[in-house]
Amino acid sequence: MERDSGVLADWIARLWLFVREAQIATLRYAIRDLTNLPSPRFTPLEQVVPWRYRSWDRGAYVHPSP
Repeated sequence: MERDSGVLADWIARLWLFVREAQIATLRYAIRDLTNLPSPRFTPLEQVVPWRYRSWDRGAYVHPSP
């Protein structure tokens, strides 16, 4: 990365995975033996993309009046 992108040699890259909450434990178990990589950061998709909710702010859905 230093040669190709011009980043500093001491720059640290860390994998950040966005995964469904129900799959995080399974994925952690599956990659536990990959010791040549730094530990990834996990973020549940439900925190980022609120597809379980009917409104953008995750609150109760209020139907707009005509």
